[in-house]
Amino acid sequence: MSEGLRIQGLEVTYRGHPPVKAVAGVDLEVAPGEVVGLVGESGCGKSTLARAICGLVAPSAGQITFDGVAVRPLGMSRRPADLQRIQMVFQDPYSSLHPRRRVGVQIGEGIRVAHARGVSDAGSPAGWLQRVGLRAADARRYPHEFSGGQRQRIATARALAAQPGLLIGDEPISSLDASTQSLVAALMHDLAVAAGAGLLFISHDLSVVRLIADRLVVMYRGRVVESGRTEQVWSSPQHAYTQTLLAAIPVADGQGTLPAAPADDVEYSLEPVLHASG
Repeated sequence: MSEGLRIQGLEVTYRGHPPVKAVAGVDLEVAPGEVVGLVGESGCGKSTLARAICGLVAPSAGQITFDGVAVRPLGMSRRPADLQRIQMVFQDPYSSLHPRRRVGVQIGEGIRVAHARGVSDAGSPAGWLQRVGLRAADARRYPHEFSGGQRQRIATARALAAQPGLLIGDEPISSLDASTQSLVAALMHDLAVAAGAGLLFISHDLSVVRLIADRLVVMYRGRVVESGRTEQVWSSPQHAYTQTLLAAIPVADGQGTLPAAPADDVEYSLEPVLHASG
C-alpha cells in the first residue's frame, strides 16, 4: 500500500561562519492523491526542503521516507528505481530543460524511467504534450522556441511521464506572468491528482495555492508555524505570520488599493499552530 511522503524532524544546515540552519525540525506528510501547498517568504527554507526530499541536499538530522523507503542523498550512483517516483518541476523552466535537445526527446527520458520500473503504458512524447495543452508536432521543437509558460508545461509533462508517486513543484509559477500562473498551477494539480500522485506545491503566492491545495503548510525561518485544511487557514489564520502573509495579498477592489508593506523588524513566534482537522 502506498504511504506517500513522510518527513520527521528534518534539519538542513549549510556550512559557514556561523553555520546556517535552513530547515529546523520540520514534520510533513503528503498522502497519495493529496495536494499540499507549502508557502512562506523567500529564504524561509521551502526550496531547501524540496531539494532534501529529492536527495539533492543532505539533511543534518531527521528522516525522509517515501512509501516506506528512506530517501538518501544522491551520490555518483543512479537513484534507486523506487525513489525515481519522486519528480520535481523547478522554478526556471528554461534552465531545467536541455537547450540543444528536442522537447520530445526530453519527455522520452521520463517515459524511459517509467519503463525501467515495469510500467508498460507510459504514453508517448506527443501524447504527453497534448495532455499539457500543446501540439503533438511540438515534440520536434527546441525549448527556446516556446514561451515561459509553455516550457513549464513541457517540464511538467516530462516529470509526469515518469509516472511519479510524488510531484514537487518548487516555485514553478514564480517566473511566469500573472495570466499564466493559475493555468499552470491548475494543470499540475489536475494531472497529478488524475495519476494518483501526491503534489507538494511550493510558492510564496497564497492566492494561487489556495485554488489547488487540500492543505496549507506555512514556513517561517526554517520551521512550520501553521498547517491545516486550506479553507481553515485562509479564513481563520491563527499564527501572526500567516495573518501577515494573508494581509499582504492585494484585493481586487477596482480602485488600485495596495496592502501595506509588512514591517521588516517584526519577529514572529516559532511556536507552531496545527488546526484541529488539519
